Amino acid sequence: LSVHSENLYLLSSLSGLLAITLAEKTDRAAWYWMGALCIAAATLTRGVGVSLAAAFICYMALRRPPRALSYIIVSIIPAVLWHLLWPKHGPTYLDSFNQKYSGLSLDALVSHLGVQLHAMWYGWAGNFSASPVGLPVMSVIGVICLVGAMYRIYQIRLDGFYVGAYLFLILVWPFPAEARRFMYTIMPVLLLQGLIFLKAAPGGGILRRYIEYRVIMIFSIFLVALPALALHASRFMHRPPENLAAYKHNLGWYALDPRVAQSNIAFD
Repeated sequence: LSVHSENLYLLSSLSGLLAITLAEKTDRAAWYWMGALCIAAATLTRGVGVSLAAAFICYMALRRPPRALSYIIVSIIPAVLWHLLWPKHGPTYLDSFNQKYSGLSLDALVSHLGVQLHAMWYGWAGNFSASPVGLPVMSVIGVICLVGAMYRIYQIRLDGFYVGAYLFLILVWPFPAEARRFMYTIMPVLLLQGLIFLKAAPGGGILRRYIEYRVIMIFSIFLVALPALALHASRFMHRPPENLAAYKHNLGWYALDPRVAQSNIAFD
């Protein structure tokens, strides 16, 4: 289907978070070096990777492991060299930010941030389901995940700082239409943070005696995503007209309405 840099960025960013977590558990410098290299790769893959680099700097400043400055340098030098040495073609991200926010009134700023929040929320839910039930269920789970992110910041964990920096960067991003793609790359971290928070949450009474909160959350996500998964599996198994068979690998073929799917591939 569509090939974007999100999946490569996910590999780099999640590998970096995993390496730093292992470094915390084992206190081995090799994992810090691996984490720094993965973070550097993430910043080279997508511009939004700067949020991970910023989170790493903050994390290192607070944790202060031996050779912290060396790890920071390794994580940011490749991106710095890239931006200094690689010739620029067309406007940069900084140009887009400057164009959007230069001379922006307070009312316009508040309006833009409101649009961004709306787009982020729908982008979060839309990555799981397009059904009417999906939005309220994933909204509740989203709140749990955000609380989990704050809990991880309180614990001085890299993933907590990363989610905070990432969501702030997306909030001020000039283009709301990209929110769903941007939320896709932070979903695994947010979901894991929600599960970690539920594991640590006190109380629960009789309910928790029989079933973990985490099981409820995972099962809810599964139920929300199940209709879309079933639709995509069914649409994949159903062949379009012979002359349009190749378009089965086009995103348009997976529209909710079969008539829209046929129209998408016919006029693509």
